[in-house]
Amino acid sequence: MADNNLRLDSRFSMIGAFWLPETPEAIMKGTLVSDEREINFITAPEYERPISLAPGMFSMPDTTMIPALHGFAEDGLFTLCQLVEQRGPGSTNFAVGQAIRARSFRVLSCLGGMYINGINDRCLTSAKYSFEGLSAWFPQAFDEKWDTDQIVVTIPMDPCQIQDVCLLDSRLRISVKVVSELTSGKDDPSRLSRSIASIEAESPSPESLAWYRRIGGRLENLFSLLTGGSVAMDTLFVYRGDESGHLITKRTGSVRHFDRLQCVMCTPSQLAQAIVTWICLPSKFDSVESLALEVLRKSKLFIETEFLALAQALEGFHRATTNAAVSSSFSTAVIFLISSSARSANCFRMDSVRSFPRASTAAMRGRLS
Repeated sequence: MADNNLRLDSRFSMIGAFWLPETPEAIMKGTLVSDEREINFITAPEYERPISLAPGMFSMPDTTMIPALHGFAEDGLFTLCQLVEQRGPGSTNFAVGQAIRARSFRVLSCLGGMYINGINDRCLTSAKYSFEGLSAWFPQAFDEKWDTDQIVVTIPMDPCQIQDVCLLDSRLRISVKVVSELTSGKDDPSRLSRSIASIEAESPSPESLAWYRRIGGRLENLFSLLTGGSVAMDTLFVYRGDESGHLITKRTGSVRHFDRLQCVMCTPSQLAQAIVTWICLPSKFDSVESLALEVLRKSKLFIETEFLALAQALEGFHRATTNAAVSSSFSTAVIFLISSSARSANCFRMDSVRSFPRASTAAMRGRLS
C-alpha cells in the first residue's frame, strides 16, 4: 500500500471493483478518484447501440444514501462510506443511435485496508491518531549528547510514553506517545530523524468509525487550544483484532503552528487531567465547542459573521452553565479565543452585547465585563 495514501487528505486515482455487502455478485468496476475537494467513484463506461428507450432514462439518479460499498482497488481492500449517486458523464446521440454512459457516486469517506458496514457499524476496538502541527509541542523522542570530540544522537526504537489515562465513566483509555521516525532520501544517503506525536484511543466495547472520528475531532479542538494555534488531524487508523484500516476523507481549514509564547506548557499529569476533563464534558457543550473551535477555526468568514458565531458560542456557554458550577478553565479558553479575534476589548464587549438577547441579563453582563 502506498505510504502517501495513508493521510486523511490523500489524493489519488486508482481502478477498483465495488459491490454492496448484501449483493457481492453485482460488481461495479470503475475508477476511484480523490482530489483536492472531493472523492468520487466513477464506473466504467457502457456503450449502447442501438439506443433502447427505458423509463426514467432522462430523470436524475436516485439520491438515496448508500451506507457502504465493499471493494478491491490498486491499494488493496476498500470500504466506501456514505455514497450518493450524482449525474454521471456520458453522451446520448439519437441521430446516430449510439450512447455511452457511466455512473458517478460522491463518496464522503473511504476506509482502506478493511471492510465495515458503514460509519455507524460498531465493530472497531481502538484507533490511533496523528495531528499535523502538534509534534513540536511535545518533547522530542531522540536524545542529543555533546562530548568534546563527538556528538551522539540516540534514537530509541520504542515509543516514548507521555501519558496513559483511563476515563472512569466510559472506561475509554487514551494513550499519548512520541514515536521516532528515521527516513533517508532517494538520492541523498543522509538520514533525517523527526518525532511524531501519536494518540491512541481504546474502548472497552466495539465502537463505530463515526465515534472514533468524533473523539479525534474533540482532541483536535483541545490541542488547538493548548498550542495556541490550529492543529489538524493528519492520519486516523482503526483496528479490529488483527485487522487495521486508515481513513481517507476531505478536511477543511489550515494548520497554524503554535508559538511558544502563546501555547500552554504543562506537565504530563496536567495534560492527563485536561484530556479527561475535556472528553467528559456534557453534551450540552457540543454546540459551544463546534462554534468556537470548529466553525471559526476551519471556515473563512466575514468579520461580522465571525462575531455572530462568537456571540452564539458565548450565549450557548452561558445558557449551559447558568444553574450549574462554572468551568472556569473552559470559560477562560473561550473568552481568550474570542477576545483575540476582536479589534479591541471594548469593541468585543459592545458588539457581543448587541448580538444576542441574553446579554441583557445581569448575569450575562457580569460575565462579559
